[in-house]
Amino acid sequence: DAAYEIDDIPIINRVIIGGHFFYMPGVKDLTKDWLLRYSITGSIPLSKSLALKVIGREITDSNPAPEVGNNKFTFDLYLTFRF
Repeated sequence: DAAYEIDDIPIINRVIIGGHFFYMPGVKDLTKDWLLRYSITGSIPLSKSLALKVIGREITDSNPAPEVGNNKFTFDLYLTFRF
């Protein structure tokens, strides 16, 4: 996990950019059984407890379900409330 905050941006004040990377190799054969997940996030704080968040995620699997495939990418937009 990593995060970086950019300050002093005109109009929106600041943006928090984050990333998450997860790799799990197989025990018997590293090239045949593995799982990779990563996500990139961008968050714009609107107030102390309210933020607009954008998340892009991908899950890649060496042994996928045939009807789903091995690459699953999602893009989400959230309005978050922290208390």
